Amino acid sequence: MIISLILYQLILATPKRLLAFMFSLNKIVKDDILEICFSNDDTESKMYSITDAKGTAIMQGKIAGQTQRTCLYVGDLKKGTYTFTLGKDHTQEFSIQ
Repeated sequence: MIISLILYQLILATPKRLLAFMFSLNKIVKDDILEICFSNDDTESKMYSITDAKGTAIMQGKIAGQTQRTCLYVGDLKKGTYTFTLGKDHTQEFSIQ
């Protein structure tokens, strides 16, 4: 209960423009689809990139419109660990098995 209250307070204290970039994705990709979920329905268009463990850009693109959830086909990528970057500063790692 206390953790929920703290998280709620953090969300209220976070500027709306920062909330637009909060996201989560499935950490382990098994069916060639990377699912990206945004924490705010006010999300606007943004650029993304996927890099491999060496830092080489593998995929780049734009997620357009206001969306809460989207999926990317990553079936052409080999097994391994990759980094998904949204905008310039927001990154999360995921792996393909």
